[in-house]
Amino acid sequence: QSFSIDFREPYLLGYEVGMGIQAYDIDTTRESWDEHRSGGSFSFSKHLDPFRLELRITSFQINMHNLDSDAPSEVVELEGKNLLLSIEPSLVLDTRNSRMAPSSGARIVLATEYAGQILAGNFDYNKVRFDSNFYYSILETDSGLKHILRTHFTFGWAVPRRRQTNVPIFEKFFAGGRGSIRGFEYRGLGPQENGDPIGGKAYIFGSIEYTFPIFVSFLRGAVFYDIANLTSDLHGLTTSTFRNSIGFGLRLMIPQLSNIPISLDFGFPLTYDDDDELETVTFDIGRIF
Repeated sequence: QSFSIDFREPYLLGYEVGMGIQAYDIDTTRESWDEHRSGGSFSFSKHLDPFRLELRITSFQINMHNLDSDAPSEVVELEGKNLLLSIEPSLVLDTRNSRMAPSSGARIVLATEYAGQILAGNFDYNKVRFDSNFYYSILETDSGLKHILRTHFTFGWAVPRRRQTNVPIFEKFFAGGRGSIRGFEYRGLGPQENGDPIGGKAYIFGSIEYTFPIFVSFLRGAVFYDIANLTSDLHGLTTSTFRNSIGFGLRLMIPQLSNIPISLDFGFPLTYDDDDELETVTFDIGRIF
Protein backbone atom coordinates (compact mmCIF):
# COMPACT_ATOMS: atom_id res chain seq x y z
CA GLN A 1 0.00 0.00 0.00
CA SER A 2 1.50 3.29 -1.03
CA PHE A 3 0.60 6.97 -1.17
CA SER A 4 2.69 9.56 -2.97
CA ILE A 5 2.57 13.17 -4.09
CA ASP A 6 4.82 14.38 -6.91
CA PHE A 7 5.37 17.84 -8.36
CA ARG A 8 7.79 18.78 -11.12
CA GLU A 9 8.59 22.15 -12.67
CA PRO A 10 10.70 21.64 -15.83
CA TYR A 11 11.63 25.35 -16.16
CA LEU A 12 12.12 26.89 -12.74
CA LEU A 13 11.56 30.68 -12.87
CA GLY A 14 11.87 30.50 -16.65
CA TYR A 15 15.36 29.01 -16.62
CA GLU A 16 16.34 25.66 -18.14
CA VAL A 17 16.65 24.18 -14.69
CA GLY A 18 14.09 21.66 -13.45
CA MET A 19 12.94 21.02 -9.91
CA GLY A 20 10.95 18.14 -8.45
CA ILE A 21 9.43 17.39 -5.04
CA GLN A 22 8.14 14.02 -3.91
CA ALA A 23 6.59 12.80 -0.64
CA TYR A 24 5.49 9.23 0.03
CA ASP A 25 4.25 6.79 2.65
CA ILE A 26 4.59 3.07 1.89
CA ASP A 27 3.56 -0.06 3.79
CA THR A 28 5.07 -3.32 2.54
CA THR A 29 4.53 -6.87 3.73
CA ARG A 30 7.69 -8.91 3.17
CA GLU A 31 8.23 -12.64 3.56
CA SER A 32 8.80 -12.61 7.35
CA TRP A 33 8.60 -8.94 8.33
CA ASP A 34 6.79 -5.68 7.55
CA GLU A 35 8.20 -2.33 6.45
CA HIS A 36 6.77 1.16 6.85
CA ARG A 37 8.65 3.78 4.88
CA SER A 38 7.84 7.50 4.92
CA GLY A 39 9.90 10.31 3.46
CA GLY A 40 10.52 12.35 0.37
CA SER A 41 13.03 13.82 -2.03
CA PHE A 42 14.07 17.01 -3.78
CA SER A 43 15.54 16.87 -7.28
CA PHE A 44 17.16 19.40 -9.57
CA SER A 45 18.02 18.93 -13.25
CA LYS A 46 19.86 20.79 -15.99
CA HIS A 47 19.46 20.12 -19.71
CA LEU A 48 22.70 19.91 -21.69
CA ASP A 49 21.21 18.68 -24.96
CA PRO A 50 21.09 15.74 -25.55
CA PHE A 51 22.04 14.97 -21.93
CA ARG A 52 20.36 15.84 -18.65
CA LEU A 53 22.17 16.24 -15.34
CA GLU A 54 20.16 15.42 -12.23
CA LEU A 55 20.77 15.72 -8.49
CA ARG A 56 18.39 14.05 -6.04
CA ILE A 57 18.39 14.45 -2.26
CA THR A 58 16.43 11.74 -0.47
CA SER A 59 15.49 11.29 3.16
CA PHE A 60 13.19 8.68 4.66
CA GLN A 61 12.50 6.80 7.86
CA ILE A 62 11.85 3.08 7.67
CA ASN A 63 10.36 0.99 10.46
CA MET A 64 11.09 -2.76 10.37
CA HIS A 65 8.42 -4.45 12.50
CA ASN A 66 6.25 -7.55 12.95
CA LEU A 67 9.27 -9.81 12.59
CA ASP A 68 8.76 -13.56 12.50
CA SER A 69 10.98 -15.76 14.64
CA ASP A 70 12.89 -16.93 11.54
CA ALA A 71 13.40 -13.48 10.00
CA PRO A 72 16.87 -12.99 8.45
CA SER A 73 19.56 -11.75 10.82
CA GLU A 74 19.99 -8.59 8.72
CA VAL A 75 16.36 -7.72 9.39
CA VAL A 76 16.62 -8.49 13.10
CA GLU A 77 19.57 -6.08 13.40
CA LEU A 78 17.46 -3.30 11.85
CA GLU A 79 14.28 -3.90 13.86
CA GLY A 80 12.66 -0.60 14.77
CA LYS A 81 13.05 2.82 13.16
CA ASN A 82 15.98 3.70 10.90
CA LEU A 83 16.85 6.97 9.16
CA LEU A 84 18.50 7.23 5.74
CA LEU A 85 19.74 10.36 3.98
CA SER A 86 21.42 10.21 0.57
CA ILE A 87 22.51 12.30 -2.42
CA GLU A 88 22.32 10.86 -5.93
CA PRO A 89 23.81 12.63 -8.96
CA SER A 90 23.02 11.10 -12.34
CA LEU A 91 23.59 11.61 -16.04
CA VAL A 92 20.73 10.76 -18.42
CA LEU A 93 20.67 10.45 -22.20
CA ASP A 94 17.19 10.02 -23.68
CA THR A 95 16.67 9.98 -27.46
CA ARG A 96 13.52 7.80 -27.58
CA ASN A 97 10.84 8.86 -30.02
CA SER A 98 8.15 8.04 -27.42
CA ARG A 99 8.17 7.48 -23.68
CA MET A 100 5.23 5.08 -23.56
CA ALA A 101 5.80 3.09 -26.76
CA PRO A 102 9.26 3.80 -28.21
CA SER A 103 10.31 2.30 -31.54
CA SER A 104 13.70 3.97 -31.93
CA GLY A 105 16.32 5.74 -29.86
CA ALA A 106 17.84 5.00 -26.48
CA ARG A 107 17.67 5.82 -22.80
CA ILE A 108 20.91 5.54 -20.80
CA VAL A 109 21.30 6.37 -17.10
CA LEU A 110 24.48 6.48 -15.03
CA ALA A 111 23.82 7.22 -11.35
CA THR A 112 25.78 7.04 -8.12
CA GLU A 113 24.27 7.30 -4.65
CA TYR A 114 26.13 8.61 -1.60
CA ALA A 115 24.43 7.75 1.72
CA GLY A 116 25.39 8.74 5.24
CA GLN A 117 29.10 9.40 5.90
CA ILE A 118 29.22 13.22 6.24
CA LEU A 119 25.41 13.22 6.03
CA ALA A 120 23.00 12.32 8.80
CA GLY A 121 21.44 8.88 8.99
CA ASN A 122 22.11 5.40 10.28
CA PHE A 123 23.78 3.98 7.16
CA ASP A 124 26.96 4.62 5.19
CA TYR A 125 27.31 3.23 1.68
CA ASN A 126 27.93 4.08 -1.96
CA LYS A 127 25.85 2.72 -4.81
CA VAL A 128 26.46 2.76 -8.57
CA ARG A 129 23.83 1.96 -11.20
CA PHE A 130 24.10 1.84 -15.00
CA ASP A 131 20.96 1.22 -17.02
CA SER A 132 20.51 1.26 -20.80
CA ASN A 133 17.68 0.58 -23.23
CA PHE A 134 18.06 0.66 -27.02
CA TYR A 135 15.16 0.43 -29.51
CA TYR A 136 15.42 -0.50 -33.19
CA SER A 137 12.68 -0.59 -35.84
CA ILE A 138 13.36 -3.76 -37.83
CA LEU A 139 10.35 -3.93 -40.17
CA GLU A 140 7.33 -1.79 -40.94
CA THR A 141 4.05 -3.07 -42.40
CA ASP A 142 2.10 -1.34 -45.15
CA SER A 143 -0.21 0.07 -42.46
CA GLY A 144 2.71 1.58 -40.53
CA LEU A 145 2.94 -0.99 -37.73
CA LYS A 146 6.48 -1.78 -36.65
CA HIS A 147 8.53 -4.80 -35.60
CA ILE A 148 10.77 -3.57 -32.77
CA LEU A 149 13.95 -4.98 -31.23
CA ARG A 150 14.76 -3.82 -27.70
CA THR A 151 17.98 -4.48 -25.79
CA HIS A 152 18.26 -3.82 -22.07
CA PHE A 153 21.31 -3.90 -19.80
CA THR A 154 21.55 -3.07 -16.08
CA PHE A 155 24.52 -3.15 -13.72
CA GLY A 156 24.37 -2.29 -10.03
CA TRP A 157 26.99 -2.30 -7.27
CA ALA A 158 26.69 -1.24 -3.63
CA VAL A 159 29.60 -0.88 -1.17
CA PRO A 160 29.43 -0.24 2.60
CA ARG A 161 31.56 2.64 3.90
CA ARG A 162 33.22 3.71 7.13
CA ARG A 163 32.99 1.01 9.78
CA GLN A 164 29.90 -0.65 8.38
CA THR A 165 30.29 -4.09 6.86
CA ASN A 166 26.99 -4.34 5.00
CA VAL A 167 24.43 -2.37 3.02
CA PRO A 168 20.93 -2.26 4.59
CA ILE A 169 18.70 -4.97 3.15
CA PHE A 170 16.11 -2.48 1.90
CA GLU A 171 18.78 -0.77 -0.24
CA LYS A 172 20.27 -3.91 -1.77
CA PHE A 173 19.53 -5.18 -5.27
CA PHE A 174 16.96 -7.91 -5.91
CA ALA A 175 16.26 -9.97 -9.01
CA GLY A 176 13.37 -11.88 -10.52
CA GLY A 177 9.92 -11.00 -11.77
CA ARG A 178 8.72 -7.60 -12.89
CA GLY A 179 11.46 -5.41 -14.37
CA SER A 180 14.00 -8.22 -14.09
CA ILE A 181 14.56 -11.76 -15.35
CA ARG A 182 11.29 -13.46 -16.24
CA GLY A 183 10.58 -17.09 -15.37
CA PHE A 184 11.53 -16.40 -11.73
CA GLU A 185 9.38 -15.20 -8.85
CA TYR A 186 9.56 -11.59 -7.69
CA ARG A 187 12.84 -11.37 -5.66
CA GLY A 188 13.17 -15.11 -6.26
CA LEU A 189 16.79 -15.15 -7.43
CA GLY A 190 19.95 -14.71 -5.38
CA PRO A 191 21.15 -14.95 -1.77
CA GLN A 192 18.69 -16.24 0.85
CA GLU A 193 18.52 -16.79 4.60
CA ASN A 194 15.94 -19.13 6.12
CA GLY A 195 14.24 -19.20 2.73
CA ASP A 196 13.85 -15.39 2.56
CA PRO A 197 15.62 -13.29 -0.10
CA ILE A 198 18.21 -10.97 1.42
CA GLY A 199 19.39 -9.31 -1.79
CA GLY A 200 22.87 -8.73 -3.11
CA LYS A 201 25.42 -5.96 -3.49
CA ALA A 202 26.24 -6.80 -7.11
CA TYR A 203 23.63 -7.21 -9.85
CA ILE A 204 23.73 -7.64 -13.60
CA PHE A 205 20.80 -8.09 -15.99
CA GLY A 206 20.49 -8.24 -19.76
CA SER A 207 17.56 -8.79 -22.09
CA ILE A 208 16.79 -8.98 -25.80
CA GLU A 209 13.13 -8.66 -26.78
CA TYR A 210 11.47 -8.69 -30.19
CA THR A 211 7.90 -7.42 -30.47
CA PHE A 212 5.61 -7.53 -33.51
CA PRO A 213 2.05 -6.44 -34.34
CA ILE A 214 -0.80 -8.94 -34.09
CA PHE A 215 -3.92 -6.77 -34.25
CA VAL A 216 -3.48 -3.12 -35.31
CA SER A 217 -1.73 -1.12 -32.55
CA PHE A 218 -3.88 -2.66 -29.84
CA LEU A 219 -2.16 -6.05 -29.51
CA ARG A 220 1.47 -7.07 -30.03
CA GLY A 221 3.36 -10.31 -29.56
CA ALA A 222 6.80 -10.70 -28.00
CA VAL A 223 9.64 -13.19 -27.73
CA PHE A 224 12.56 -12.64 -25.38
CA TYR A 225 15.78 -13.89 -23.84
CA ASP A 226 16.83 -12.76 -20.32
CA ILE A 227 20.04 -13.31 -18.38
CA ALA A 228 20.87 -12.18 -14.82
CA ASN A 229 23.01 -12.72 -11.75
CA LEU A 230 22.81 -11.39 -8.19
CA THR A 231 25.57 -11.97 -5.66
CA SER A 232 26.79 -10.83 -2.24
CA ASP A 233 29.83 -9.06 -3.70
CA LEU A 234 31.29 -7.98 -7.02
CA HIS A 235 33.67 -10.95 -7.26
CA GLY A 236 30.70 -13.31 -7.06
CA LEU A 237 29.53 -12.21 -10.50
CA THR A 238 32.57 -13.94 -12.02
CA THR A 239 32.30 -17.19 -10.04
CA SER A 240 28.59 -17.94 -9.61
CA THR A 241 26.02 -19.27 -12.08
CA PHE A 242 24.28 -16.86 -14.42
CA ARG A 243 20.56 -17.60 -14.76
CA ASN A 244 18.90 -17.23 -18.13
CA SER A 245 15.44 -17.75 -19.54
CA ILE A 246 13.49 -17.59 -22.77
CA GLY A 247 9.83 -16.89 -23.32
CA PHE A 248 7.01 -15.20 -25.16
CA GLY A 249 4.26 -12.77 -24.29
CA LEU A 250 1.61 -10.25 -25.27
CA ARG A 251 1.56 -6.45 -25.16
CA LEU A 252 -1.71 -4.52 -24.98
CA MET A 253 -2.30 -0.80 -25.40
CA ILE A 254 -5.91 0.04 -24.53
CA PRO A 255 -7.02 3.53 -25.71
CA GLN A 256 -9.80 3.62 -23.10
CA LEU A 257 -7.07 3.33 -20.41
CA SER A 258 -4.98 6.19 -21.83
CA ASN A 259 -2.79 3.66 -23.69
CA ILE A 260 -1.26 2.37 -20.47
CA PRO A 261 0.91 -0.60 -21.54
CA ILE A 262 -0.09 -4.03 -20.23
CA SER A 263 2.35 -6.95 -20.47
CA LEU A 264 1.74 -10.66 -20.02
CA ASP A 265 4.86 -12.85 -20.26
CA PHE A 266 5.55 -16.57 -20.01
CA GLY A 267 9.16 -17.26 -19.02
CA PHE A 268 10.99 -20.61 -18.96
CA PRO A 269 14.35 -20.75 -17.12
CA LEU A 270 17.22 -22.49 -18.90
CA THR A 271 19.63 -22.31 -15.93
CA TYR A 272 18.83 -21.83 -12.24
CA ASP A 273 20.00 -22.76 -8.74
CA ASP A 274 18.12 -25.21 -6.52
CA ASP A 275 17.22 -22.39 -4.09
CA ASP A 276 15.76 -20.12 -6.77
CA GLU A 277 11.99 -19.60 -6.81
CA LEU A 278 10.52 -20.12 -10.28
CA GLU A 279 7.34 -18.63 -11.72
CA THR A 280 6.17 -18.97 -15.30
CA VAL A 281 3.80 -15.99 -15.61
CA THR A 282 4.77 -12.32 -15.19
CA PHE A 283 2.01 -9.69 -15.38
CA ASP A 284 2.79 -5.99 -15.57
CA ILE A 285 0.63 -2.86 -15.85
CA GLY A 286 2.24 0.48 -16.60
CA ARG A 287 5.84 1.41 -17.11
CA ILE A 288 8.38 3.37 -15.09
CA PHE A 289 9.97 5.88 -17.48
